[in-house]
Amino acid sequence: MCRQRGEALCKKAGWGILSCRLSANGLHRTMIRLFRNKELQNLWEGKRSRIDARFQTRILRRLDALAAASVAEDVNLPGFNFHGLLGFNPTRYTIHVNGPWSITFEFDAGDAQRVDFEQYHQEDANDLSRSRTLPDASG
Repeated sequence: MCRQRGEALCKKAGWGILSCRLSANGLHRTMIRLFRNKELQNLWEGKRSRIDARFQTRILRRLDALAAASVAEDVNLPGFNFHGLLGFNPTRYTIHVNGPWSITFEFDAGDAQRVDFEQYHQEDANDLSRSRTLPDASG
């Protein structure tokens, strides 16, 4: 409900839905600028998403925190298992969702960039078919 009310206020303010959110402190522009994962973007925009419904509430809670963040460390919250990933320039960060699934992102000039939903830990490094496939309700 808050998301729907926020969308209406964002439109009234002349802001796009992606760049706006409603919180207890009022209306704010978000800091998520670019999604790498189309299904994650669809979920954030309130559209139909193939991401498993069991994950959606947790994902939206994390995206809300990410949108409100002004620096990456702002999402270092209990239960999010926030940490930087090694070997990326610029630095990519991750917040845990469920099992091997995480939201990964970069932060640049106060904005979350290239936000993705992926499993970056692989049981078998040679089996790339498991990497970056979306869990869906069918299995």
